[in-house]
Amino acid sequence: MASQLLNYLINALTVFGYEFAALQPENDAFYKKLGWTLWLGNLYINENTEMYLTDEHEIMLYPLSLKLQDLLLDCKDGDVICADWREGELW
Repeated sequence: MASQLLNYLINALTVFGYEFAALQPENDAFYKKLGWTLWLGNLYINENTEMYLTDEHEIMLYPLSLKLQDLLLDCKDGDVICADWREGELW
């Protein structure tokens, strides 16, 4: 059931033109089986004009485009993803 819901979500995001999906799992084994990739680079949150490193977090990505799929294969430790600050869970 959960994997069907994820597949539905991935299809919807692809139709709307997103390049990737991201999540912060508690147990990544389930998501790895479904093709999700652990992000090895740095994570930053942008709040107003400041950027904050959030190295205590780990996220997984699911590429929705071939371009991003290729980029994730070459992911390095110094690569960066930055998201805007929001209430609640940052990732």
